[in-house]
Amino acid sequence: MAETNKETFSWNFNRALFTEKNTRLLLLIDNDCLKMEMIDGDNPYFVVDMKKAGKYLTVFDSDKKATEVKSAYSGYEIDNLLDYFDELNKYEEKRLLDIKSIYVDNQYYIRKVWENREIQKYVNCTHGYKYCEGVNYGFEKLYRKIVKYGEAYSKTFQKGVGKG
Repeated sequence: MAETNKETFSWNFNRALFTEKNTRLLLLIDNDCLKMEMIDGDNPYFVVDMKKAGKYLTVFDSDKKATEVKSAYSGYEIDNLLDYFDELNKYEEKRLLDIKSIYVDNQYYIRKVWENREIQKYVNCTHGYKYCEGVNYGFEKLYRKIVKYGEAYSKTFQKGVGKG
């Protein structure tokens, strides 16, 4: 694929991350405002800590009344966000995207989401489900690639500092 086509593909794909719902979820995850709970012992969902999230959601949802602000998210809604990162890994493996562009454009979000304690509880919980085998393994692989690339980038950057 030509370089300009890869760049266009990357730009268009990155836009998919920033839907209104995903942006809200990223805001809540970034600020540790979600807590995973279970319905009937096997249906995970996430409750928004409204006290903690209030100041962030006030800005994000300034056009809404307090009663219109969502206070919980289903596991399916979280899956939609996590699937984005799974897809990123697939595109990197197929060489439609390179790890450098993924790192530049998404490493902050990849790290914040993957390292979130409640997301980890959810990922560990879903790995035990019969129909969820392999779910989020692509995301985990991508996270590990991003960490490795970041470490190599950091070492390269440190070697180059002060040389001129």
